[in-house]
Amino acid sequence: MKVRMLVGVLVLVLLAALTAGLGQAQGTGPGAGAQPAGAADPAGVEEIVTGDIPIQGQLTDAGGNPVPDGVYEITFRLYDAEVDGNLLCVDTVFPTVTGGLFTALFTNCTADDINGQGLWLEIQADGDNPMTPRRQIAPVPYALSLRPGR
Repeated sequence: MKVRMLVGVLVLVLLAALTAGLGQAQGTGPGAGAQPAGAADPAGVEEIVTGDIPIQGQLTDAGGNPVPDGVYEITFRLYDAEVDGNLLCVDTVFPTVTGGLFTALFTNCTADDINGQGLWLEIQADGDNPMTPRRQIAPVPYALSLRPGR
């Protein structure tokens, strides 16, 4: 069955913003690595923030109706440009779709992939052509203050 991805993609990009900011926060700037005497080591960032990007969307057929409930193959690709550009990371997941709605985790990105640059998400469902145009992953306002070089 030809599936068309209508994505009111609610990409929760706090992760992308935090990854960029946390990478800067752990950098070599003034006070990097400094801790007050006697302070316990805080939990590592890896324990606090995962590299997962949560994505929610809706799968519909060509008529705009939700697809039947079931498990679907969805491939996420992250690029550094809306058209063409460099593929930064890719992940294929098999979420359960109910009423056309799904929630999935894009888990194959690292801090090297997401470093404060512009990001665009491409989604492909059940072997159909990738959805166009790609969806921009916009930063949350606080994250703008964490961009490299600021």
